[in-house]
Amino acid sequence: MNRDLFLRTALRTATTIALLLAGMSAPGGVALAAPGSPTVTPVLLGGDGNAIQMAVQVENVANLGAFDLDLDVAGPVLRIQSGALGSFLGSSGRQVHPLGPEVKFDGVTLSAGAYTTGGQAGASGSGTLLTAQASVQAEGIGYLALSRAVLGTPDAQPMAATRQVGGVQAQLLSSGWNLISVCPELSGQSLGDALRTIQGRTSAVWGPDSQPLSQLSGGSGAWVRVTAGEPVRLVTLGPARRPTDPMSLNPGWHLVAYCGEGSVDLTAALASIQGHYDRVIGLRGAYDTGLGAAYQTLTTLYPGDAVLLHMTSSSTLIFPEAGDRERPARQPRVGCPPVSPTPSMTLLYGQVTQNGSPAPAGTLVEALDSSGQVVGCAAVGQDGRFGLMTVYGQDGEAGIPGYVLGQAVRLRVGSCQQDTGFAWQNDRTPHRVTVALDGQGCQISGEGYQLFLPLVERTR
Repeated sequence: MNRDLFLRTALRTATTIALLLAGMSAPGGVALAAPGSPTVTPVLLGGDGNAIQMAVQVENVANLGAFDLDLDVAGPVLRIQSGALGSFLGSSGRQVHPLGPEVKFDGVTLSAGAYTTGGQAGASGSGTLLTAQASVQAEGIGYLALSRAVLGTPDAQPMAATRQVGGVQAQLLSSGWNLISVCPELSGQSLGDALRTIQGRTSAVWGPDSQPLSQLSGGSGAWVRVTAGEPVRLVTLGPARRPTDPMSLNPGWHLVAYCGEGSVDLTAALASIQGHYDRVIGLRGAYDTGLGAAYQTLTTLYPGDAVLLHMTSSSTLIFPEAGDRERPARQPRVGCPPVSPTPSMTLLYGQVTQNGSPAPAGTLVEALDSSGQVVGCAAVGQDGRFGLMTVYGQDGEAGIPGYVLGQAVRLRVGSCQQDTGFAWQNDRTPHRVTVALDGQGCQISGEGYQLFLPLVERTR
């Protein structure tokens, strides 16, 4: 056996045995170490959403003379393309002898190590052990785990170390407002660092109260306004957060993210706060505890979903461990044209009749702003009822259509197109509407108003 291979084998074997004898192995790829021991962590350095640069950094180490690492990717998001040793190991002046790096298993694992020689003490402090280039393969949630993180002194004495599991998430964002979820823990990063893969392509980041955010927190959501004309991919990386970690929620609106594995029924997902919330709004619909099942348009949470959640009293949200992995992926809305969301909104629901009978299933109820743009849409169900429809407000600064405060909401149902008399406001509250169509015109009533609308033919 040559000297390099001997030293590497001796380091790996000695450290592994020492850790096992000390009882320091822990599930989930994390080695538990005494307070003050070194921590080894995967971090994001940069990238453009299609390819990213990562690093494995060590913190709080003293007299480091060698290391041996395996960085593993779990999930569909990333595949490692290449790696290189960092400069920290040789920072004390000792000569570095590389062992790798080597990409294995079609980009799932990056193995690398090095030992040092010389008369100086080993490296101390914090720095980069390893860098890696990775390609972004898909949107979703994944993990970066150090399945092996062996540290040693210059004389090959092993060091106990804490291995931090990294959470990675990729999301495709469109031009305009996007409701994103935050599954890794990013609270230790500045907002610019958290959004570095879309740097220069955002103009606003808001929380649930439509106020600017200074940072992103794991388990939460955020409104992000993208200025790029084409979709961009946001990739975030931070300490992994368990989907079941509790979240303390006070009365009022919150943006929360569901980051579990597999889809889950909305009411089951929120079972831990039953009786403490009354409304949930997402990009695919809404749910209100005061309405029947026929009016609920948001019934399922999928991994990576973010929703607006209104709490009526304080409670602690704990999502279930896992959902249904076999359930089909979220489906696009059928029939409705694309609608550009904004953080300001109200909700409409109700019933449509035609000549006294329920309107045919699939009949569209569309909300039109003053320019004729569709800014809300829902389809009538089998019983003539249409469920909760989000009607969005205008973002004039970004040129996104919608209503302004006090403007009358105009509905289009079939060949009927008229103002309803209902004044739009950013209240996120359901308002009931009844539409009666006949051969002479249509009548719209609800929420204390009632107007007879003469028949107006559609203009498109």
